[in-house]
Amino acid sequence: MPKTTNMRLKIRAVTYDLLEDGTDGEANDPIEYTTDGRLFEEDGRMELSYEESAELGMDESTTTLLFNSADPRFINMSRSGGATAGLVFNPEVPRQSCALSAQGLSLEFVIYTRHVSNTVTHEGGTIELDYLIEFHGCVTERNRFRIDVTPTGKAL
Repeated sequence: MPKTTNMRLKIRAVTYDLLEDGTDGEANDPIEYTTDGRLFEEDGRMELSYEESAELGMDESTTTLLFNSADPRFINMSRSGGATAGLVFNPEVPRQSCALSAQGLSLEFVIYTRHVSNTVTHEGGTIELDYLIEFHGCVTERNRFRIDVTPTGKAL
């Protein structure tokens, strides 16, 4: 039977420019915000979705993280609205081709997944992603993304 739970999400993302030797450079200013979202589950398939922050220039965009409760380490992230994107985080096949489209421009790139941790259930949990972004074979930055998820107590 399908189940939906309203959630409060605390999101933190930090990017690092990489040095020529491939090590992390200085961290850029972190992005942190809190928003409301929903966790939907049906037949073990989980969808955590939320509206992006207008303050970050992502107004009218929705992000959805898709995963299976049996093995939550494999995460597909899709973004729709003002900007569209499809990203795949797979620790067993870490290099994944991905795409982004915004303001009439399309961009293909590669995500190299370094680490995925996902404990999200209807009782709450955390998703942590650590990944590199490559353009045309050149690693350009490292991203660390964390979402802390807490049920709001409002059942649907």
